[in-house]
Amino acid sequence: LWLACEACGSSCHLECGLKQESFGIGSDDNDEAGRCLDGRFNCMFCGKDNDLLGCWRKQVKVVKETRRVDVLCYRLSLAQKLLKGTRRYRNLLELMDEAVKKLEGDVGPLSGWATKMARGIVNRLSSGSQVQKLCSLAMAALDKMVPSSSETVSGRGDKMSVRVEEIQARSVTVRLDSEEPSSSSSENRITGFRLFCRKKDGGECSSQVNRV
Repeated sequence: LWLACEACGSSCHLECGLKQESFGIGSDDNDEAGRCLDGRFNCMFCGKDNDLLGCWRKQVKVVKETRRVDVLCYRLSLAQKLLKGTRRYRNLLELMDEAVKKLEGDVGPLSGWATKMARGIVNRLSSGSQVQKLCSLAMAALDKMVPSSSETVSGRGDKMSVRVEEIQARSVTVRLDSEEPSSSSSENRITGFRLFCRKKDGGECSSQVNRV
């Protein structure tokens, strides 16, 4: 239930992120401010955009596996909100909308008491198995559209780990280590990186290209 920025490490509760327009989650695709990032969210602390589909996948996975009706209602509601306004993942949103419609036929509007107060076992709901089947279809559809995170990282070359070793008043020491053996193909090896810095007062973000 937490959103974490891959760039600065800051985190925010998912419900707070949904309420803050600066995160760009659930914005209509014709939003005047153009904040809809479609499958990504904007970090309000450092300004970088991050993957949102991993968070969505977690909600759907819980829906698919839970036995509690209140958990089913809450996580399905979040999964639907995370995709609101999407164009690229419209097929996933349609599956979430259908699942919500079926579930609301049993428990009522998810925006009401059902989300937090519903009690009971999922398999006793007439729509329980149908809702969880739709979630399985949605996860399978996403897997066809977006490769898993491990495949994405390895496809770009060496896997990298980042560790902050020392923080001083005017400097910070960051260590980058490759998780791949040194004998990796030179074609796929990382040869450089870009370091982004933003002032605490929210000033302009500067960057510097570095060679490995």
